[in-house]
Amino acid sequence: MYEKLRYNDLIIKYLLLSLPVLLISGPLLPEIATGIIFFLIAYKIIKKEIKHFNKIFIYGFLSFYFFIIISSLLSDYVMLSVTKTGFYIRFLTLTLSIYYILNNSNNFLILLKNVLLIVFFILILDGFYQYFFYENIIGMANLNTQRISSFFGKELIYGSYLSKFLPILVGLLLFFQKNNIDKILIYLTIFLSVVAIYISGERAAFILTLISITIIFISTNFFYKSKFYIFLLIILGLFIITTSNEKIKGKWQSTISNTISNFSNKIDVEGQRYFLILDKKYTYMGLSAIKMFNDKPILGHGVKSFRFNCKKENYRINEFDNYNFRLNCGNHPHNTYIQLIAETGIVGFGLIIFFFIFISFSLLKSFFSNQKKTFPNAFDLRICILSCMFINLFPFTTTGSFFNNWLSILYFFPIGFLFYLNKTYKF
Repeated sequence: MYEKLRYNDLIIKYLLLSLPVLLISGPLLPEIATGIIFFLIAYKIIKKEIKHFNKIFIYGFLSFYFFIIISSLLSDYVMLSVTKTGFYIRFLTLTLSIYYILNNSNNFLILLKNVLLIVFFILILDGFYQYFFYENIIGMANLNTQRISSFFGKELIYGSYLSKFLPILVGLLLFFQKNNIDKILIYLTIFLSVVAIYISGERAAFILTLISITIIFISTNFFYKSKFYIFLLIILGLFIITTSNEKIKGKWQSTISNTISNFSNKIDVEGQRYFLILDKKYTYMGLSAIKMFNDKPILGHGVKSFRFNCKKENYRINEFDNYNFRLNCGNHPHNTYIQLIAETGIVGFGLIIFFFIFISFSLLKSFFSNQKKTFPNAFDLRICILSCMFINLFPFTTTGSFFNNWLSILYFFPIGFLFYLNKTYKF
């Protein structure tokens, strides 16, 4: 039986519902929202109003938090590192807040479904408009003619946003589907979202989307008979777009040929030969990160230290691009696990890779589960949540900084749903 929500609970509930919208505006507003949630949930923890949450996850998160704080305090850039890690605990309270609201609100899931559906409809419509007219529906110009940015402006994260929320939206649509209209809406949402992510020009987002929908298609009850036809429809749609747009065609031809070429090509670095990781820049950044790890293998150099250490003599590689920037340098090495080994050492890396293995094992176990028919809609939602978490931590792709606040909200947002479903439906 759901409790009647109090004033503080309503604030948490509507802040959570607003996050998908606030994330479009940039990092500031979602940061304010998660900050408010942190203090409200912290108060509830003190009052012992949140119970029965997964203790292993809490201990794992607190261990990770403790070690990145220690790593930051030992860093050569203490103030910069601590300002990033000190308040990182708010992402635990974000997960706890979702779990708490799901246990105490009987309409949160359907409201979230409606919010995401509206957001996706507007973003997809806007993305297609910008694709054809080079500006979005409110006149924001697209400065990069090969990419779609929609309401994100200069931040080219339109495809990333859609790819990370798509499994959650599909899961919620599956959870509430009752009739043929709902089924058509599910197919249409997937098809239009995949196409929108494809024309965004974000290759990593598109690849991760293909991974997530493949997991959903082969594991859920809903797509048991229809997965072949929806796959065929998606392939046909992408083929038509690719053959009708020379820029997209050239971009993907270049991507495929470069990828094949990189498997056979090696580069010489300081007297040794290495396989290319996507291209020279990613390879050099990865090699610098490994050098940093070798120097401080346990706790790493501290969060946000890579951008400075890559210029130091011990870690730099004297290769430059056309603008005379070091190829081994960047704000971060553009891969979650490479960043973790350099900045948090084997401890931070180990805890996150362990969580990824847990997610992978849960997906594999679900595929062979005999619980598929017990709670079919809840089971399908759980598969979608797991697939969302899987692509968030997928190792073999380019990523933003693991400690980026905007990305961290997306990473921790689905976790509360998983533990709620596990508890409620005994998965």
